[in-house]
Amino acid sequence: GDLVLGFDSSLTVASPWVLDSGSDVTVDAGEGVGSTARFGGGVLTLQGALSVDSGTAVFESNLNVATSAAVSVASASAVQFDGDAVINSGAAFSLLGGADLTVNGSLTINDNFDLDATTGNTVTIGALGFDNSPAVPSPPQSSLTINGGLTDAFDGDLFLGFDSTLTVTSPWVLDSSAMITLDGGQGVGNTARIAGGDVTLQGGFVVDSGTAVLEADLHATSSAAITVGSTSVLQIVGDTVVDSGATFTMSGNADLTVNGNLTINDSFNLDAGGANTVIIGALGFNNSPVVPSPPQSSLTINGGMADSFSSTLLLGFDSTLSVTTPWTLDANSAVVVDAGQGEGSTAHLGGEVTLQGTLDIVSGALAVDSNLTLGATAVASVASGASMYGVGNITVGELATVQLDGALSGLAVLGGEYHPDPFAIASYGTIQNDGFIEVSGAGAILIPETFDNRGVVHVAGNQLSILGDATWSNTGVYQVDAGAILQVSSIGMTTAGLGAIESGPGATILLSGQFNNTADTLDLNATTGSLTLYDATVTGGVIAQSGGARLLSAAGSANTLDGAVLEGDLSIDNSTITLISDAAFTGDAHVQGGASLVLQTPITLGAQSINLDGGVLEIRGATNTLNIGPSGQLTMAGGAAIQGAGFSGEVLNEGLVATTDAASIAPQTFRNEGQLTLGAGSTLTTENSFVNHGTVSLQAGSVLNVLGTFTHQASGVLSGVGTVEISHFVNQAAVRPGNSPGVITIDGDYTQQADGVLEIELGGPTPGADHDLLEVTGTATLGGRLELPLINSQAYTPSDSDLPITFLTAASVAGAFDSFVSPGLGDLNSSLQDDLAISVSYDATSVSLQFVPVTLNNFVGVQASWE
Repeated sequence: GDLVLGFDSSLTVASPWVLDSGSDVTVDAGEGVGSTARFGGGVLTLQGALSVDSGTAVFESNLNVATSAAVSVASASAVQFDGDAVINSGAAFSLLGGADLTVNGSLTINDNFDLDATTGNTVTIGALGFDNSPAVPSPPQSSLTINGGLTDAFDGDLFLGFDSTLTVTSPWVLDSSAMITLDGGQGVGNTARIAGGDVTLQGGFVVDSGTAVLEADLHATSSAAITVGSTSVLQIVGDTVVDSGATFTMSGNADLTVNGNLTINDSFNLDAGGANTVIIGALGFNNSPVVPSPPQSSLTINGGMADSFSSTLLLGFDSTLSVTTPWTLDANSAVVVDAGQGEGSTAHLGGEVTLQGTLDIVSGALAVDSNLTLGATAVASVASGASMYGVGNITVGELATVQLDGALSGLAVLGGEYHPDPFAIASYGTIQNDGFIEVSGAGAILIPETFDNRGVVHVAGNQLSILGDATWSNTGVYQVDAGAILQVSSIGMTTAGLGAIESGPGATILLSGQFNNTADTLDLNATTGSLTLYDATVTGGVIAQSGGARLLSAAGSANTLDGAVLEGDLSIDNSTITLISDAAFTGDAHVQGGASLVLQTPITLGAQSINLDGGVLEIRGATNTLNIGPSGQLTMAGGAAIQGAGFSGEVLNEGLVATTDAASIAPQTFRNEGQLTLGAGSTLTTENSFVNHGTVSLQAGSVLNVLGTFTHQASGVLSGVGTVEISHFVNQAAVRPGNSPGVITIDGDYTQQADGVLEIELGGPTPGADHDLLEVTGTATLGGRLELPLINSQAYTPSDSDLPITFLTAASVAGAFDSFVSPGLGDLNSSLQDDLAISVSYDATSVSLQFVPVTLNNFVGVQASWE
């Protein structure tokens, strides 16, 4: 039947009930205070017609409007939903001109929402301006969901309050007469949301309080105006475009958060007094396989800033802020980059940007997509693991400060997209420092194409690396504190371009890449400290060392001196230095710990030494020679080796070569014309041609292992106590066992030719202790001369009654000495009553001697004279 509710009336049905399709419900509550009709109790199902003719109809109970029903709200009337209401598809819901809708619960319209096209309606969702506090109960969540769309553009007033949501699933329009006000209040839950389909805004959009969240895509046309009131927040989750001609204004203390994309094609009006906060992207996100990544987020301002930015800007994960016209972040501004970790942890900053305030990169990377200038009052800090890079130029202005204070924090100017490995990226821009860059953390990196320092770079701790094949220009000063490291990478800068460097005790300066020192002097002194080469080439000129400063070679690196002359000592430890094009050193060389000194140019040692202590000296090129002059010295220890690449090069010793343990010499030729001494217990292996015209001295337990050919001739001498491992020793010079006296073992065959001499000292009967002994493990083929000098004359007087003395043993003996002589035998005989002679005897495996009396012949009756 007919149900009519009037002024200040209430209908409550405690259990669910139905108004069927034949019923008509009319609310005619009148006007003024009390003009309200209420429906309470259980769920009401409406199958007929509901007309609100006057006053306000309040549905406190839940309402289900069936497909056959129709709800109509007359002009100047209102309907309010405090419970949950559903308008099913097929049902009609109409607000006539001037009619109002209030939703304090939830209203879902599954068909079209009919609004008056000419006279504005007012739609209110949620409690407006509510101050959430412990003493005041919070209003319930409220929502209006329109799944069927709006029949006309909305031209009235739309209010969203505390914890409210408006969702229109299809595209809809707020026309030029419309005004949308978001008044979410304060405290927890003070959020008003607009979700669903695309929204076209032609009128006003005001955030009065709380947080307004735009989850839907919004298009603000040229007639639109967006205002975010003081202490309010606008959050963009979808894609929002503000056309040219539209206004976008942030009042003082208003904030903007962009988790989607916001494009402003006109001016962005910020409060000149500052205190705004703009957040783009998720802050501090740690990208990992188990956590979905936030979407990309961007704020693009094509119309420029109405004023300089004097507030707080926070850039998060995979975010972009781009201002197409030059803009300034003034001295009151603060930029924080908290882009997180992992793939996508980059915030992009575009446009010609001047920063006068602070910049803190606490995580991830800041990519400067155009040019960035840090003004006089700017202070930038890059934290541990963070970096700043750009495809344009970065300028640190006079009095500005950049602080790189974390492990692998970096400041870079790159060409192309960011890559997590900065070493793999070519660089195209310039970093110009007119102010102050300080490094206090570990592993800070600068990666420009050109680095122009006109101010101060202070490495206060750990390491600063200037990489990316940088061209270095330094008219300022680099200050490297004690224990800190400065690394410079170059593709051809001059050493003069290094400029002023001040190093504390224990500081390290690393040079990587190519440095041109032609016609110049690289002066290393007490102020600069030492320079360490790290995969570097220094070309030409002189490198001077004084005040304890030295040129060093970093462990594991390969370095080159190309025509450069190092004044003083050369030290190489667990690394490689190659000398080419007449490069040289004027002091001593120390090659140790697995290090290598590579000669691709001839080297002559004057009054100098090379100490190979576990190191390698390699000669490359058939014509290159290491010439150890008469005053020169080469010492080999710890498995040291002299190598010849491809059996090339020559070692010519006119001075001293000494070994103290295992060593090897393997160039094409080793020519000894000076002194070769094998220390006690040491082994020297020669792998190719060994020519001895000098002295080879074996000390106790030493071994000369000859794998290649061995030529022992002219003035050559083999002496001492030890072993020669050789297939066939040919003596064309002198062999002198013992160090007065001793034993030499030839582990192989021994042949003494006509010009060869074997010297055996005689001082008693015991081999090795009193007289020399030559032991041959193979065949001894004899010839040449045998010399038998007498020694130990005060303690030893030979006699013809002495037993034979064996001085040579072999597996077999062939031939005999051509002659033998005993210097000192005449002096001995002058002291004896009867003269002695020496008789040499040969058997199958040994050669021995014995002292015998001299038999005198008497001539009687000789008539002729000697004439």
